[in-house]
Amino acid sequence: MKILKLLEGLYKELKTYNEYIALIEKDKLQTISPQYFLSPFDWIKYQLKLKKIKLVDIAKKTNRTKTTVSSVLNSKRESAHIKSAVAELLGYKSWQHLLEDAEKNIKKADN
Repeated sequence: MKILKLLEGLYKELKTYNEYIALIEKDKLQTISPQYFLSPFDWIKYQLKLKKIKLVDIAKKTNRTKTTVSSVLNSKRESAHIKSAVAELLGYKSWQHLLEDAEKNIKKADN
């Protein structure tokens, strides 16, 4: 029973997160509560959406496919080249700096 309630709670949070993302894509919302970020990669993807940077933009910059870029942003593949391009597009010196900032922002939300 506890597991079912936990899963229901997670589903509600994920549904809310997805609703926020849908609003962002429609340019109706420019901020999102950091509590909805499940990982640093979620925060990074959110920053890309805010700056209206699309997968195709990253793909063109890196000469990779959208699928490859998506896989890197979803932690399914590794590519230093793509990570470096994402960091640069978001105004960071390196992927490591971007990741540190993402983790810092997520920790703020936990407090």
